[in-house]
Amino acid sequence: MVREAVEALSRIGFTLRRPINGTDLAVDPDTAREQPEWYVLQALDDDGRPFLHRVFRYDAECITDDESYPRLIKELAAATQQAHLLGDVTSQLDFEAGTGWVSYEFEGRTERVEVEVDGDWADGAEVDGLFNALGVPDCWEVYLASGQGGTYYWVPDDGLETFKSFVPDEELPNLNL
Repeated sequence: MVREAVEALSRIGFTLRRPINGTDLAVDPDTAREQPEWYVLQALDDDGRPFLHRVFRYDAECITDDESYPRLIKELAAATQQAHLLGDVTSQLDFEAGTGWVSYEFEGRTERVEVEVDGDWADGAEVDGLFNALGVPDCWEVYLASGQGGTYYWVPDDGLETFKSFVPDEELPNLNL
């Protein structure tokens, strides 16, 4: 049933980051049996990242040092299968002054944005801009909030209804399309 779910998800653009084996995706057999596509969409690999491309888990409390934004940008580019379009990524944060900047090269263009530094909280407005800039072209950016973060899904236009059919009824109102 999980393999069939992976195949169904691949038909709407969600592909595995790596091949799965018999012990992967075996944490919650009830959910896997009842809602296999949703289970696979939510499943995390041993490294804490989703098993699928075009899925990105985001925790807003992720800024701890100058490498935090570059790490976030690189993980986002990998999740959207656009790491090959990403060049240099740097940042400089002043935690005492509450200011900083992030610079990244994407598709040959260099962007530099000023960020507010508020403890370990990422600058929400600037992160939204990063998600828009590094998102998957011609796809819906679907966001499911969960506390201080959430999960982003990039769904092609022709797969949106199928994607929504995989989402449990109780989660549908929480989707931000």
